[in-house]
Amino acid sequence: MKLIRLTLLFAAFTLFGQSAVFPQSDAGEYLCELGIRYYQEKRFEDAFLEFKKALLIDPDNQTAKDYINKIASKQKAIAEEMALEEKVASWLFERERTIKEALDRAGKERLTRAKEKALSKKEELLPREEDVFPEKEEEVCKEIIPVEISGEVQVGLGITSDEVIWRDANADKQGVPGEKNWRFLWGQQRYNAFDSKIYSSLKMDFQTKTKGPLNAYMQLVVDPWSFVGTTKVRAWRTQSVRDDGVIIPDPTPDDYVDMELKYWANTGYTIDEVYRSDAGNIINISELKVSDNKISRAFGNGVSENWGGGVSGYGQFEVTQSEINRLYRPIRQLWLDYNQEDYKFRIFPIAYHDQAWTSDDPLRLSNNHVYWEESPWLDEYEPSRVFTRSGNPLKKGRWIRRLSFYAQDSQQQRLTFLRGFSFDYSPYDYASFKVVAATPMSLWDEYEESNSIHSAYRLNYKTANDIDFGFLYTQKLGLSKGNLEAENHTWAVDVGNDLDVGRIYAELALSDTEVDEAAYTTTSYDGFAFMLGLKNDEKWNIYFTHMDDDFYPALSNYRYTRWDRYFAQHIQFSPLDPEDEAIKLGDGIDRGRKTIGFRWQEDFFQDKLNNDFNFYNVHKDSGEYVETVVRNESICKLNPKLTGKILLWYKDLPKTQAGFDPLIYAKTSYSLTDYFSEEDIFLRNDQVEGGKDPSIGHFSLGMKYDFFDWLSAEGIYERTNDPGDFPRGLLNTSWYEDEVIDGITYDKVVPSLYDQMFFDLPPYNYYSIVRMRFILQALDNLKFIFSATKNSNKYEAGIDDNVNHFGLEVDYQPNQKLSLGFKYTYSRMNDLYEQVKRYDEIKPAIPSSSYRGHHNLFLSAQYHLNADETFEFLFGEFVGYNDPYFAGKWSLSALDTQHLVRLYYRRKF
Repeated sequence: MKLIRLTLLFAAFTLFGQSAVFPQSDAGEYLCELGIRYYQEKRFEDAFLEFKKALLIDPDNQTAKDYINKIASKQKAIAEEMALEEKVASWLFERERTIKEALDRAGKERLTRAKEKALSKKEELLPREEDVFPEKEEEVCKEIIPVEISGEVQVGLGITSDEVIWRDANADKQGVPGEKNWRFLWGQQRYNAFDSKIYSSLKMDFQTKTKGPLNAYMQLVVDPWSFVGTTKVRAWRTQSVRDDGVIIPDPTPDDYVDMELKYWANTGYTIDEVYRSDAGNIINISELKVSDNKISRAFGNGVSENWGGGVSGYGQFEVTQSEINRLYRPIRQLWLDYNQEDYKFRIFPIAYHDQAWTSDDPLRLSNNHVYWEESPWLDEYEPSRVFTRSGNPLKKGRWIRRLSFYAQDSQQQRLTFLRGFSFDYSPYDYASFKVVAATPMSLWDEYEESNSIHSAYRLNYKTANDIDFGFLYTQKLGLSKGNLEAENHTWAVDVGNDLDVGRIYAELALSDTEVDEAAYTTTSYDGFAFMLGLKNDEKWNIYFTHMDDDFYPALSNYRYTRWDRYFAQHIQFSPLDPEDEAIKLGDGIDRGRKTIGFRWQEDFFQDKLNNDFNFYNVHKDSGEYVETVVRNESICKLNPKLTGKILLWYKDLPKTQAGFDPLIYAKTSYSLTDYFSEEDIFLRNDQVEGGKDPSIGHFSLGMKYDFFDWLSAEGIYERTNDPGDFPRGLLNTSWYEDEVIDGITYDKVVPSLYDQMFFDLPPYNYYSIVRMRFILQALDNLKFIFSATKNSNKYEAGIDDNVNHFGLEVDYQPNQKLSLGFKYTYSRMNDLYEQVKRYDEIKPAIPSSSYRGHHNLFLSAQYHLNADETFEFLFGEFVGYNDPYFAGKWSLSALDTQHLVRLYYRRKF
């Protein structure tokens, strides 16, 4: 066709010459137009021929010349591109030869994908080989081995005037938010007990990053808690001793207790535990030093069975020397994920308790608890047993939480683990299904051991008219020597719908619990729960709940979520940690309770006034009155500089029952956790008279004035009669007695408070608290905080800033890398330990003789070598459980200056 067209053109030119109808200039333009069209279609060879013909006709045709040059440039670029492609292919071939041995496991298919990926990005390669190939080698290796490794290393060292400390860490010394444990009174350091956190550690996280559905994660940790051990011993009873040292007749001379003592390297000691002997004696085993991999001969003290009858004494049980069987726990987390568009599957051979599933139903029947508390999914099952003392009483089987509460590292990470799987299936936007099953493992368990199996199943469905339906089933199984002994089942149905006035929701639940106890006895009970509520955008919420006393959702607990916490009872101007903000208000909901609750939050006058009202009224499921709690907090922005707060909090309680404390429950007394984890009873308190009004209230007024951007002042006045649970709750003990029900003799442990004459008794007297703070931002990098508190209650112990004190805090950051801190506090408090031990001697002078001052000086320096590398220096101790320091969580973990220097080096990678 091209030849025919050229022949006709030549003939016309020959026949008609200069006067032809197709003149020379028109022919050249036609050929250029044709060439341009070919060029635009990227038919570069055809375009080149047309422009060449145009030059034959008109050698001066500039358009043809320009396009010929463009085509030449394109051809050159194409040639270079082809050469570069050959170069990359050649390099890939060479690299394949050199790393073939390392890539065998990856397989030919993945290697092919790596080649294709590199070739598809050839335009990113630079022409210089030394620039191109190292970068591409890294990309290819990442594609073949897609594992991301990260972690953190810490080196810790402590120095005192007497020694250099390489390892000293125990989270049990610092307690949980809002309370401290027995060490505050009975430990070696007493009111200066704190976690030194001196240790070195290496944490490594391995996370695969494949593009496929299958991925895995593993966390390795080498720290003092990675090295543990156990030893099994039988301790025989030697004698019974009265408090005055007199030997008394031993009612059970052949009694013994089988123990599995548990060692961890962070302290170098075994942990303190509570055991029951063969006869049922309550045996307290203190921490025992481990030397040369052995524990030394020691004695455990047990409560005499006549203690509750008026004879104060204890039995002695001899623990003989024994060798520790070591365990190594470097793997803290390991799981495998398989994710598709509509379903996700995870199997976790070992994981922290955050793998436990928190249900979204209104009653929260799975994993309900406050954030700092151990998950109910970590409970272990303690089998039933028959004691050999007179009457052979039966101790019921139950789920307990002693180890899951106790075992945690210095970062408050629980060290009881879960083993199991989870499955999420969401085939449609309106339907989903989830199942989680797991079994707990303590830090000291062999991996194959299991005494409790937990599972939860959840189905959600939304109808065409946007009504949400949910079905929930949970199961908790208790094992004794591999055999099923206890089982708990909970079923629930819930519904919710968005109306014009708000969202209405309801739930109905049933539970069934059965335990095949020892001595051929069966314990079984069942109950139901119901909830109905209406809420509107979280501005207001009204609800009604009923839980039978025999309703037992074994995978949830409500012991702390039912209570208003410290931050709900006292005015704070410092912002709260979001986790504390979320749990500061209780709802009154728990087993054996009927609750009506209402909360209303609203802003008025263009956000100048915020009001938060909370109310709940509680009765037992039998109808007996329990409590009414009313709280109202108003925040008023009086002007741009002045902010005012008014807080009214009141708990109305029924009249007292003689001999029982009206405020302290057994289920929240951690020293008694082994026996009372589910018991909602008051502790015995012989000092309490019957028929008194134990109601308590907090009434506060606070003002904050911002004089300038760099200076502000806070003042808070509070009137309250709350005696608090701490430290008076540490004066507790327990004894056992027999209880006959339906002809069966049961073992009953009785929790009790003692020496409560040091504290106020119902009706509680009101006292005043005055708190003041001045905040001076002298420079952008220099901040001063002056604080002071005057409290009429001289037993306040420093768990918050209500303790009598004044202090100065200075924070200085001379540059972006260096931060310096200075904190000094002078505090005053009654020495309760001294009052108890010397009561008869100092009784006329109580409490003035034990009211003393304490000086605490704390220094800190933190130097950031870079974004991931830090060096830290600490002298002394200031803040306890909150690390790093958070202004809304002020506390004194040590009242006196601690002459301890701690050095830390931390690096993330």
